[in-house]
Amino acid sequence: GDASSNEGMRSLCGSVEEEYPGTHVLCASTADGAASMKMRLDDQIAAFAAEVASDPELKHGFNAVGLSQGGLVLRGYLERGSGPPIGRLVTVSTPHAGIGACPEGAFWALLCLVFKLDPYGSPTVFSDYWKDVSGGREAYLSRSRWLADANNERDSGASTSAAMARRRAAMQRLEAYVLVHALNDTRVVPRESSTHAFWAWGGKGGPVVPMRQSAEYRNDSLGLRSLDEAGRLHTLPFLGDHLDFEPAFWRERVLSWL
Repeated sequence: GDASSNEGMRSLCGSVEEEYPGTHVLCASTADGAASMKMRLDDQIAAFAAEVASDPELKHGFNAVGLSQGGLVLRGYLERGSGPPIGRLVTVSTPHAGIGACPEGAFWALLCLVFKLDPYGSPTVFSDYWKDVSGGREAYLSRSRWLADANNERDSGASTSAAMARRRAAMQRLEAYVLVHALNDTRVVPRESSTHAFWAWGGKGGPVVPMRQSAEYRNDSLGLRSLDEAGRLHTLPFLGDHLDFEPAFWRERVLSWL
């Protein structure tokens, strides 16, 4: 629900220019504000691709930082395998493995009422990365609107296999994949989703299967194990909630990856 014109976002974008003078910075305006909650991720990804294509400074590729859902937009763009490439991808509190609960709080109350009527098919963006472990893996694979494909969890034919290979190859080309995660995140549930980890199948709120113990990692279906073994997959925790990191953490630990 944030916007590139907000003071906080402009400050973060400006800090990149301060840290790396002369660097061209695109503070993307894709799905600003409430649009980010209503536009499907595929539409947000297409809009971001158009924004990148319209900027000649990015034609040879770029490094990128995505905050929260913005990290999914960046990964979705990367996995398309077309357009200027991403060299280093840093995501901050991004629900890579999905969400198992709608965000709490007054701001989200009305949106969540609509979402809960049909979690896999609501008009809200949350349905794109909803994962109900209590309903079973097969139900998730058959109903997932975006996440199962983005994470290469669904293989059903030659065309799907080709798309899976494209997504995996795009991920493996990254120079660095940095997963910044909030240790006290209350927005992304479970919070470990920011590191490609999630609850075990069979029960909401149960034990979390760490990324390196997941079937997707062991099978290397998305290229995470390949990146890890090559020393290009990194996790970076901070003490705080969702995007509530200290300015020093941003400048010293996050921007150093760019």
